[in-house]
Amino acid sequence: MSDWRKKVDDYRTRKEEEARRRADKQSEREANKSLSSYDRQLFFHKLKFKCCVCGKSSAGPYDHGPGYSGREGTDYHSHSYDWSRPGDMEQCERCHRWACSETHIYRGICKSCASRR
Repeated sequence: MSDWRKKVDDYRTRKEEEARRRADKQSEREANKSLSSYDRQLFFHKLKFKCCVCGKSSAGPYDHGPGYSGREGTDYHSHSYDWSRPGDMEQCERCHRWACSETHIYRGICKSCASRR
């Protein structure tokens, strides 16, 4: 094969690889955009609510549990989440910061505030 034909083949191969890479990047961007609303809210919830003692992120929002709601005659099953408070943490009565409810808070007072007095 002559030299110029090899250059043409190389050129075509490079163009096909670039097109494949662009398509992969585009599909990756679309996948990132398609994150569900719940996943997006959960990500920011975990950034906002952390234990004041150990720094552990919240596992998720407070879940009121399954309930029925709807207009007259139309009942449907739904979960109601309270995104303004974490489900696995309690707020300290003294410093008003969030602490792990099972390990770092006792009778409404966090471990940090209890050790100060």
